[in-house]
Amino acid sequence: MSKAFAQFTLEEKELHRVIRGITVHAMRPINQSLSEWLKTDTYFKAQQQRGGDFYELSKLLTSLDVHLLLWHAKYEEWIPDTPEHALVYLADEKGHGIGFPSGLDEEVARIIEKARWIDFWI
Repeated sequence: MSKAFAQFTLEEKELHRVIRGITVHAMRPINQSLSEWLKTDTYFKAQQQRGGDFYELSKLLTSLDVHLLLWHAKYEEWIPDTPEHALVYLADEKGHGIGFPSGLDEEVARIIEKARWIDFWI
């Protein structure tokens, strides 16, 4: 996309601006908030006891922490001074980093569902 940036039609330029705007004004603040929460988390990431309720979550959150660290680094180099860049993607063909941890959403949903059942029976 960035290689063809100079030849974009007006419609393509508009779409590119929208995608870049989402990266800058939506994804970055969300990722910054997630990173801040992960830095202060002293409970979930510490659940390293195999077989414990939050064991898988702790591993996934540690992976998310690394993913976000690399995302922020690439963002700082990739986006601010390079208008032809619109996305920050790590699990790309160039191997710029590790992707978003697979299974994190499902693990959080599993924990929430389990908590609902516990609350239901209490």
